[in-house]
Amino acid sequence: MRACKSVMTVALVIGPLTGGTQTFAQSKTWTEQGPGPILNDGNTVLSNMSPVAGAINAIVPSPSSADVIYAGTVNGGVWKTSNATAASPTWIPLTDPSTDPLLADKKLPELSIKSLAMSPVNSNTLFAGTGSTSSLADRGSRGIGVARSTDGGSTWSVLAGTTFKDKIITSVVPTTLNEGNTILAATWPDSGGVYRSTDNGETFTRISGNGASGLPNGGVTSLIADPANPNRFYAGVLAGHFSGVYRSTNGGTVWLKVSTGITGLSTALRILLSIHNDPTNNVVYAAVINEKAGLGGVFRTTNQGLRWTSLGVPNPPIYPRADTEGGQGSIHGAIAADPSNPNVVFISGDAQGSQQNFSPFPPNANGCTTFSGNGFRYTGTAWENVVCSGASGTSPHADSRFMTFDANGNLLQANDGGIARLVNPNTPATRSWVSLVGTNIDSQSPGIKSVEFHSVAYDPVSNVVFGGAQDNGVSYQIPASPASPSGFTWNQLLGGDGGVVGIDADQVSHAGESLRYTSSQMLGGFNRTTWDATNTMIGGFVDVGLNIKMLDATETLFQFEGDRIPFYPPFALNAIDPSRMLIGTAHLYESLDRGDSLTILHSFGTSVVGSGAGRPIVYGGRLNGLPVPDVFYVGAGNRIFHRVTKSGPITELKGYEKIGGGPIVTIAMDPNNYRQVYVSDTNNKVWASSDEGATWADLTATLGKLTSQVTTIEIFSPLFGTPTLYAGGFGVFQLTNPTTAGGQWTAVTGPPPDNNKIPPALVLDLHYDYTKNVLVAGTLGRGAWLFGAPPTTAVASAPGRSSSVLASTTAAKNSRPPVARPAAVHGINLPSMQ
Repeated sequence: MRACKSVMTVALVIGPLTGGTQTFAQSKTWTEQGPGPILNDGNTVLSNMSPVAGAINAIVPSPSSADVIYAGTVNGGVWKTSNATAASPTWIPLTDPSTDPLLADKKLPELSIKSLAMSPVNSNTLFAGTGSTSSLADRGSRGIGVARSTDGGSTWSVLAGTTFKDKIITSVVPTTLNEGNTILAATWPDSGGVYRSTDNGETFTRISGNGASGLPNGGVTSLIADPANPNRFYAGVLAGHFSGVYRSTNGGTVWLKVSTGITGLSTALRILLSIHNDPTNNVVYAAVINEKAGLGGVFRTTNQGLRWTSLGVPNPPIYPRADTEGGQGSIHGAIAADPSNPNVVFISGDAQGSQQNFSPFPPNANGCTTFSGNGFRYTGTAWENVVCSGASGTSPHADSRFMTFDANGNLLQANDGGIARLVNPNTPATRSWVSLVGTNIDSQSPGIKSVEFHSVAYDPVSNVVFGGAQDNGVSYQIPASPASPSGFTWNQLLGGDGGVVGIDADQVSHAGESLRYTSSQMLGGFNRTTWDATNTMIGGFVDVGLNIKMLDATETLFQFEGDRIPFYPPFALNAIDPSRMLIGTAHLYESLDRGDSLTILHSFGTSVVGSGAGRPIVYGGRLNGLPVPDVFYVGAGNRIFHRVTKSGPITELKGYEKIGGGPIVTIAMDPNNYRQVYVSDTNNKVWASSDEGATWADLTATLGKLTSQVTTIEIFSPLFGTPTLYAGGFGVFQLTNPTTAGGQWTAVTGPPPDNNKIPPALVLDLHYDYTKNVLVAGTLGRGAWLFGAPPTTAVASAPGRSSSVLASTTAAKNSRPPVARPAAVHGINLPSMQ
């Protein structure tokens, strides 16, 4: 980890859970922890340690230099590299908060980016369409407008915020019309359609459904300009019977449906468009993605859409079935016309799937052995594979989102693992995929840091952060060392979608060691591993038994619950005795032996604990200086259940129902007084009770002015001193002495003169570690951050390819069976299964 700025003042307090003394830094600052990148991703097959970042939606390459690339991340803002062709590109964030007070309002208040474009009139003018399409149930910013930069991304202004509030802007298309002041934009799935601006994006007018444009009321999933004619544009429209491809020849004011020959439009999830950049050919490609069939067809027109010819579809399919196998064509998939040959087009989907016995184990028809990405090239006469056996044994991360070409003619792809480049895309013998996220090995050059964490933990024994991330598995931080000074490099411990994580750092039962709990989605591969102070795993993975004590038999949790297990089922280690555990699903389970055996304590009926990200369980506390290990609070839906003693009753706290509190997201309990409890709910409210839930006070007060969403809470309560309640949203905020209604919330910042802030990505998890006095924040799109300066720990060896740290965990990970990709259960808002 990077060293923090020196602490100016300290105060002596008593550790609430240990009774020992400790120092609490009152002048803390935020320090970034990465990942940037995560190495050894199980769903990526590259020669250089398979580095990945979080999901990226959009790519804008410089038209004149292959080294300059802008990337719009799903939830982490806009990034830029100026050395994209280097072995390890360096990326800088363009939309993070600035410590310069003159630039405080010149950055983005929320970081969810769906689309990105460069003005054809001025390459320093960039436009970003906001709104989250995260594979984690679309969580993130709901859309704040069009962001515009006129200085290459250094500063930004948010435009048309009222027009595009809560709308996902799928495309922003700046033009040369009206001296570059005419801008088109499109939204979906809100049925907004096409919008048009004539004042460089300051204001937009809705064109779709106005009765004169020819466009129906419907969302637009793709909007592109034709380089052959500055007045010509194409739009892929979803509007029931009126779905199809529409064309405008007068600058986007009047449109005509041009879909003759395209099939599958009535059941389309999306229509993707790409155009060959030679202005003399007028070749346009369309891909129709259907709900159940995946890719329904790829079509080509050579006469501006008057008639389309089917190119068939690649085989094996590029999408698993959406209804049974987790295919996600609503957010994944990309198409790119080759700039050098009007007969060639590239297409990609989500993951290597199992449709029609298409399994990646052992090698499938594409030569792939993991759930990595897929892709095909249409040669002009047939489809050919461009991953694994079709790309020198390489393939990018799964779940593609966008494709384009750089100035050297190489294919760039954005996906849920960052950004990759296909070198020599049209030469089968030499083409191969390389990651562009940066490896950060033997270098101080950080990679792109856009990982979407929903759960994080801090290990005070080895002084590192680890966490569960959307589509990037569970990974852990490698401390800074001479070989990797930045400390941003992480290593993947378990693949798939990383589950909830936990840490047992009890130094009485295992001195000098810590136990880390990790899993993939739906508790897949739930395990504990032992680590020493040098961040080295001792031994391998130990599977958590999860055996339920029944009257006449023993069943595992998976056998008993079946498909009722939530995607991210929460669990909590006991704050007094961390060998004890509570797990919440449709039932509440208690374990006294680290999860190996379980006792069913309660059934919640139709309610489920932890149906989304959050920490709705708190277990073990104190009262009047005495430990109360059996006490817990559990939230299931909008109901709260409470127990004090092991043999005592589990009661529902009806007081919460009386105040109309929403479904529980996170529960926090004062570590020195279990009767003082706090709740955050899905209505973005924060509540407090000082009488074990009998009565509640609304603490939200001014918090709503600081963040549009409240996603998690954490309490710091010294034995002697004033408690502080922390809340996560688009940033981290604090409330001192949070015991009564009202109160003044403030942003958590460093001391003057810098007053540094955490970037306004959505914070989904907060943990305060009392032994090292640090607050760790897990963000959905900007990785992990620490508020405080814990001691650094020397790593056993450099985090290079020969590192014993990487080697031991990678060998252990690779020895485990792969985590299966479960089928989707409902709708387009499911978290990604890959």
